[in-house]
Amino acid sequence: MTALTQRLDQVLTTAVAEQRIVGAIACVMQHHVVVYQRAIGHADREAGIAMTDSTPHRLASLTKPMTAVATLALIERGTLDLDQAVTRWLPELRPRLADGAAPPITIRHLLTHTSGLGYTFLEQPGGPYHRAHVSDGLDQPGLSLA
Repeated sequence: MTALTQRLDQVLTTAVAEQRIVGAIACVMQHHVVVYQRAIGHADREAGIAMTDSTPHRLASLTKPMTAVATLALIERGTLDLDQAVTRWLPELRPRLADGAAPPITIRHLLTHTSGLGYTFLEQPGGPYHRAHVSDGLDQPGLSLA
């Protein structure tokens, strides 16, 4: 076992033991070769189901960095500008404030999470997203990609 794999094992084992995480799957590749792979902890702690290399995961939050990298590449090429209003591509995206104003939302706002947009699960029942039937996907478990 190399020093790297020992360190990775230690970090994962400690995180599970200290209950900072319930379970994890780690995979490290170097030059297109898997040099470390481990499943640890539980996929479902309450049901006693162990984490495995094939345990499915919800990857919604991982789309954010991928989208950000693609967006920044377009900005670097001069195709996009951080301060462009997103209504250029999504003309109907004009959420209103309580006073009825519709401030522009820019690419920069979306990338820095400063647009004022939120998630349905973070608001009180009967809030604006609930009234507008906005789905963040969390209200539809098992929703397929199709």
